[in-house]
Amino acid sequence: MRSLAKLLGLGLLGGTLTTIVAEFTFRACGDQPTLDLYGLYAPFEDGMYRLAANVNTTANWSSGLLTVHTDSLGLRCDQDRRLATKPGDAIEVLLLGDSQGFGNGVSFEDSLAGSLAMSANGRGYRVANASVGGHSAATQLRLAQWLREREKVKVSHYILLVTSAMIQSGGHLSRARVGNDGRLYGESTGKVARARTWAKTNLVIYARIRDALQNSGIGGEPTKELPFVFKFYEGGLAEQNLRRSFSDYVARLKEFAAGEGAQVHLVYVPLTLEMDFGSIKNAAAVQGLTIDPNIPLLACEAVAREHDVGFHNLKPVLKAFHDDAKPLHLKGDFHYNRELSIACGNQLWFMIGPLLSPPIPTLLPKGKPSHGE
Repeated sequence: MRSLAKLLGLGLLGGTLTTIVAEFTFRACGDQPTLDLYGLYAPFEDGMYRLAANVNTTANWSSGLLTVHTDSLGLRCDQDRRLATKPGDAIEVLLLGDSQGFGNGVSFEDSLAGSLAMSANGRGYRVANASVGGHSAATQLRLAQWLREREKVKVSHYILLVTSAMIQSGGHLSRARVGNDGRLYGESTGKVARARTWAKTNLVIYARIRDALQNSGIGGEPTKELPFVFKFYEGGLAEQNLRRSFSDYVARLKEFAAGEGAQVHLVYVPLTLEMDFGSIKNAAAVQGLTIDPNIPLLACEAVAREHDVGFHNLKPVLKAFHDDAKPLHLKGDFHYNRELSIACGNQLWFMIGPLLSPPIPTLLPKGKPSHGE
């Protein structure tokens, strides 16, 4: 036992010295602790968070460099803010969603929402994106209420981008602690959480190790991060409860939209892992669970029919990519890659464009066509 303790001590000492040497080496080469998405978030009411106003920030993840820009309302937009929304504006479409709607891992013009907004703007329509990574459906509704009541934004169509996570989250609010650097650190204040926060904000090697693990595939394959996704696809009583809770949420959203004569549309935005569900289904069976990849889609469609709201489905876009053996997600991340995001944005414009009233022209400058052109 004494020999084992000695070996463990030597291993710990060696690891510590190696980390210190690596840290100073990276700093000597000009690296700094990661400033990924520095300043992006701001506190919101009741302990929640939203995107801060007039942000220009970047992130350099294993999937590549991305930029994030927000307008004066804290809505994600293009770098030049040609597509920005201001207090009191009247817009045709407001997108509500989570990280998939926000466009995690890609820049605005390469995101689903950005592609849609550029296509719409090229034909005179105004689309704004209120989606925020980590937001529940309930939190997005609160944000939409804030935009109307405080910022006097008038909306004609609310489009809820329904992921399998969003459909589960109509009854709870998303809370997190916003640090002084405008980044999220969660609500936990324990020793481990504080140590991780310190390492993230003070060590160059933190981001290096994170990216190396993702690039190597260790712990980065979306299909291997399964425990949190099983509940999205459970049948039986869980499916009944899902439909009931989502129906209650859509009723609230529709009532809110009716307050200004707006329409509601539900758009099913599948997880990429739904295209290769066999391994997930087998892993669930090992734990005695029976899951079905169509449960969120069928629930979304049924609730849309129940409340007589628009329903659109982006699953065929993912299936076409999958059938052609095209990559769907970012490296080490289940969020859509650039190509799939743009394709989904274009398809969504094809589906909802004809439903919009004639617009007031707000065209992009010449020489900068939208993705849909």
